[in-house]
Amino acid sequence: MLKRTLHFLQKKTPWQAENNLLLAVSGGVDSMVMAHLFKEAREQGLVQGQLALAHCHFGLRREADLDAELVQQTAEKWGLPCFTKSFETAAYAEHHQMSIQMAARELRYLWFGQLLEEQGFDFLLTAHHLNDSLETALLNFIRGSGLKGLIGIPARRGHILRPLLETTREEILAYAKKHHIPWREDSSNQSLKYRRNLLRHEIIPRLQQINPGLLEGFRQTSHNLKEAEKLYRHALAAYGLPPAEGRPPQGASPLLQAKGKNWEIDKKRLLETPAPATILYELLRPFGFSAAVSRQALEGARGIPGSIFLSPTHEMLSDRDKWVIRSRTEVERPLYIEIQRGQASAELPDGRRLLMKWDLQAPQSFPDTPCEAWLDADKPEYPLLLRPWKAGDFIRPLGMKGRKKKLQDLFTDHKLSRFEKEKIPVLADALGRIAWVPGLQMAEWCKVDEESERVVWFGFEEK
Repeated sequence: MLKRTLHFLQKKTPWQAENNLLLAVSGGVDSMVMAHLFKEAREQGLVQGQLALAHCHFGLRREADLDAELVQQTAEKWGLPCFTKSFETAAYAEHHQMSIQMAARELRYLWFGQLLEEQGFDFLLTAHHLNDSLETALLNFIRGSGLKGLIGIPARRGHILRPLLETTREEILAYAKKHHIPWREDSSNQSLKYRRNLLRHEIIPRLQQINPGLLEGFRQTSHNLKEAEKLYRHALAAYGLPPAEGRPPQGASPLLQAKGKNWEIDKKRLLETPAPATILYELLRPFGFSAAVSRQALEGARGIPGSIFLSPTHEMLSDRDKWVIRSRTEVERPLYIEIQRGQASAELPDGRRLLMKWDLQAPQSFPDTPCEAWLDADKPEYPLLLRPWKAGDFIRPLGMKGRKKKLQDLFTDHKLSRFEKEKIPVLADALGRIAWVPGLQMAEWCKVDEESERVVWFGFEEK
């Protein structure tokens, strides 16, 4: 079993004999056998790097103290370092509004990550085995998973390696008994209120009555699905996918383009692909969007624009011909900036700088661009205010002889998305009259004419 375990690591992961390994050990039979295997491997010179055990105490069961004691005593007996950590799991779950199981998972992997970094370990080893992988695949199937979820548990995820993934629970128990390895039983593993336990104790045994070779069949199916996923990923590469794990694609993609701090997905091009639902999900997955959100977005692709879809980290706007994605964590400071006469510049929250030049002479001709403004410096009432636009705002556009135009109509004329509208400021005087909508329109009432004596110029310096 030892040689098979190390062979599996060499074949499926980047593990090397000299790597420093941190073993996650709960005190249960799976992790105690894993720890014994690697202790033996180190004694035989097959593992040359540092070994250490790590144990989490979640404070959820009375017998948890005995679990911690067993792990610590075992580490001491074998002469291995042992790290332990106690957590207020129930309080953490309540504070973050998550289940106890999710809280325990999050807490332990956060701590394991800290240990890897602080103590110089190369990999964390967990004792997930073939039965666990089958249970995970079935749970994912029940939830409505994609191809990746049906494969089961991967042998590697980042710095986490799973050396027992092709070993069965029966083989682990047999090894523990043969080598007289002590372990602790987690009483919660018997509770059928957890879906995994229901599968383990009732559903899978029934399936094994139908096919006694269920685990071997799953092993082969998992292998076939992994091969199929490679072809799937190869096909996605034509669309700039797959992205790096958990990240948007870094290179050019015909469907997904970076636009400043935002990302845009071309609806027309997506709908022309052979599998729009699948490709859209893969495009959205790195931003935290679920498969359900992806389906909803696709169903409304040709509908009225303006719908907003949320993930834990991002929000996506369905615009006319594209979806626009932006981070929910980049909250900018409110834009309310007073500008006094003679002021040279003003810093905006988004990093831009508004520049001003006062008491100029009127130029012979004005540049035909709304990105700059030339105003009669004597017509506005001061101070000026650079602020966000709001519902009901209007401007009297240059050339329209004093007639009003609602800003909402101005934005519609320029086909601005909801996200783009949110970033539009207006420059108003102390009486509330809008003099300039940067990048879009200047007002008639403050224009430079033949009677103007002093002129002020406004323009943006991009950072």
